[in-house]
Amino acid sequence: MLIIALFISSLLLVCCTADSHPRSPKVSIAYLWSLSSDRSVVVREDCYIEGRVVLTDKFGEVQKVAVIADASGCIELKIDSRNVERLLPVDALVRVRCSGLCVGREGRKVVLGAPPTSEYVVDRIAETEVYNYVEIVDMWDTSDYAVSVAIGAVGEDDIMRYVDIDGVWFVGADEGVRWCDCDADGEFTQSLRRLTDGRDTLRVVVGAATEYAADMLPRGTLRCRGVVEWYRDSVALRIAHRHVTPINE
Repeated sequence: MLIIALFISSLLLVCCTADSHPRSPKVSIAYLWSLSSDRSVVVREDCYIEGRVVLTDKFGEVQKVAVIADASGCIELKIDSRNVERLLPVDALVRVRCSGLCVGREGRKVVLGAPPTSEYVVDRIAETEVYNYVEIVDMWDTSDYAVSVAIGAVGEDDIMRYVDIDGVWFVGADEGVRWCDCDADGEFTQSLRRLTDGRDTLRVVVGAATEYAADMLPRGTLRCRGVVEWYRDSVALRIAHRHVTPINE
């Protein structure tokens, strides 16, 4: 009887322990957006987001950022590293523990990072602490969160959305325009280019450190994939992972 009593007591202890530490709830990226404001907001809930890494510094298109997408949208995860791709590769499925991190708005986009220590709405997560918050679940996730949109339909409601835009071409591509302009010293500068479908246009922002900055803009009809941003008081597309594909008509 004593052995049976001890067994039942142990079983009850295990059950109570499991119940007292419930698994952290999964929330959407849109939920983090709902918490954000122009000031830094600490995520106090024990929750996590899960999504696919769709943009890093692999081609220099962004710096010290990993853009993560789920079915509800995208968010920028700020990371203090010169090689974010090595830490969180493009196409990896990641789980980000949000408790203790902060969300805030930069313009009209929402960012996630460490509690701020200066004027920025969030700080970058130290490279040595990234895996304290982020777990790589699958190195080659096949989830496709890109939403197909018409170029004329892209607006403010699409900020930080991962999109596909088909049947467009670059204005000026036939004149041999490069992805980026140069300053007086011959250094590349962050530049704006324009996509069109013959009726509407959309700005494309290209970072100065982009690996293909010196290449000529691709000619012909294209399919472009990227993240919609808010840049200089208006929407703009940032190409993700050099996803610019010719369409054979």
